[in-house]
Amino acid sequence: KPDAIFCSIGGGGLIAGTMLGCEAVGGWQDVPVVGIETSGSACFYHSMQSNRQSAEIAASLLPEGATTSLVKAEPISIVHLAAITSRATSLGASTPSIGAVAIALKRKGSVHCVTISDERAMSASLQFAGDHSVVTELACSATLVPAYTPHLLDHILGPQASICNGVVAQRKKVLVFVVCGGSKGSLDAMRMF
Repeated sequence: KPDAIFCSIGGGGLIAGTMLGCEAVGGWQDVPVVGIETSGSACFYHSMQSNRQSAEIAASLLPEGATTSLVKAEPISIVHLAAITSRATSLGASTPSIGAVAIALKRKGSVHCVTISDERAMSASLQFAGDHSVVTELACSATLVPAYTPHLLDHILGPQASICNGVVAQRKKVLVFVVCGGSKGSLDAMRMF
């Protein structure tokens, strides 16, 4: 059983499938699911914040031109971005899946949504290419940022060390990073960035 599962978020289909998969596997309902979006395409993140924060705080965090609408059937708030400003264009949903946001909000296990810069995604892409000889596009490498940024990983999941009966024990966490497809990753794209 993993300690956490990380995936990129566009409209929310992959994270919804990951959450439903955890529900289907006995004993995985409490596995934290962490969704990563680039700042310029963070419709899912902002939708989650609009449902978790006070209306004033959530509104103050919205990008310029973004709007919020209430979906009465659920009832949840969904954020619509006025523009996708990220270079991770395959994450380019301006509005997340209503169903995916509803699944995340109702999930018993924790769901963390994190936004990162395009530059951090590119840095992770370069590091991953160096480590594994595989080129990933920004949308995919966004998932890898916590793997290459220990302080971010600790911020999301808590410190790696745990205390048991007054003794500090180091236990490596078992983490799953969904390094999903994409066809926009190339050496030329990396050079242009």
